[in-house]
Amino acid sequence: MPAALTVLEAVLAAIVLGLLLALLLTYARRQAITRGRAVFLCGLREKGDTKFQQGLASLDGGALAWFRLNGVSVRSTRRWDRPRLEFSGASPISAPELASILSRPLLVRCQYENETFDLALGDASYTALRSWVESMPPGHNVNVA
Repeated sequence: MPAALTVLEAVLAAIVLGLLLALLLTYARRQAITRGRAVFLCGLREKGDTKFQQGLASLDGGALAWFRLNGVSVRSTRRWDRPRLEFSGASPISAPELASILSRPLLVRCQYENETFDLALGDASYTALRSWVESMPPGHNVNVA
């Protein structure tokens, strides 16, 4: 009986350590992504998709960066430059796949060059995104000869 208990204890200890390691890696990844930047929860639905992917968005200088909520990479999955990013007004939506991260998501239809996609954001995040896009200096992307 003591040998069986030792094996069981070892298995339970390995499971607990595995869970702690996963939590630690998730925390470290989120800290690396934020690095003092404004980051908010955001859903992304690309053209042709029916469901939103959960993620984090960051207003990173001259670009909007989007990171998958779960994963190991600290690099953004998608990145859109501010001068070429256009979007429509926000409208409330029902997206069950986002219920765990957003209580009342707003749908924002976006266009970036020839690509269209949807973002789902909270109220405050939408206001921040809109202000960020509209605050681009006049003539920022003008070529002068």
